[in-house]
Amino acid sequence: MLRRFDFKPTSNDPGFQATGFLFGTRQPIGPRYTPKMIRQRSLRDVPAPIAKYLRTASVVRRLKVLDAAFTDTGLLKIITDHLVLTIEPHRTMKFGPETITAGLYFQRVIERGDLIDAVVLPHVEDGSHPIEAFWIDIRYVGASPSDGWGTMKEDGQFALRAKAGEKAERVVTRLLRDTAGHTFEEGACETPGFFEIRSKDKRIRRPDRICTCCGMTVEVKKRNHDTNFVVSHSDRRSFHTENAAHGVHAFVFADMQPRFVANSDIARALVNGRYQNGQGSHDRWAEINPDAVRVIDAPRCAGAMQKAA
Repeated sequence: MLRRFDFKPTSNDPGFQATGFLFGTRQPIGPRYTPKMIRQRSLRDVPAPIAKYLRTASVVRRLKVLDAAFTDTGLLKIITDHLVLTIEPHRTMKFGPETITAGLYFQRVIERGDLIDAVVLPHVEDGSHPIEAFWIDIRYVGASPSDGWGTMKEDGQFALRAKAGEKAERVVTRLLRDTAGHTFEEGACETPGFFEIRSKDKRIRRPDRICTCCGMTVEVKKRNHDTNFVVSHSDRRSFHTENAAHGVHAFVFADMQPRFVANSDIARALVNGRYQNGQGSHDRWAEINPDAVRVIDAPRCAGAMQKAA
């Protein structure tokens, strides 16, 4: 009997423990798939509608994810519009310097309706196709890998991290819509199905989400490797000037469960010096002391409550 994958399992999900997503199971090492590696292996692109007739390993692109489940033998089974794919959830995949298991990649990045590319093998007896690796479909705006624009950035790694953030935004948005009465712009809860990389006409900085009814702003911070309350903050771009006082931050950790903290609470911690500074090559941040802020329930929509009164 198949156990369905819920697309946002917690770290205590039995499927993780049984299949070794997090607990020391021997991890089959998968190759690092880059355009160069694909050329070296002479992997050809095969259109999805005819991929079921594969005789050798090939790249099949833009397979739409419809559902997923764990098989009795512990495989992650991905049902797409054209093929049924299987992969060991603890098989590692490499994107730039980052290594991640197939199961964790699926949990963090993939949503129902997404398009994925995969290195697909010929079908087995039950008609399913084992795969060696998969990744979110990437679309380029203003440039492509052949332009040389991506030479300073590993696009697969960038997509892994940024798409995980986009998925977290939609998890938060649906929670606020379904349990707290907020409304958001059309499409805010649905995946576009791909990850977009822009080299020009980049979006102007704005909050991740704004309720169109009450105006509450929501900043979503995805933390894959820790449970720290980290916010953007520097002398040039302070937290106070970039975040509305009546808004909230939603921190989404590995369990995909949002923790809401009021911006006013974070601002107070910053004023009182209850944080540690940090910086990378392109940004600066503040890690708030965990005992300096309070996690709150999803804030109710004030506009929706007034209409209901």
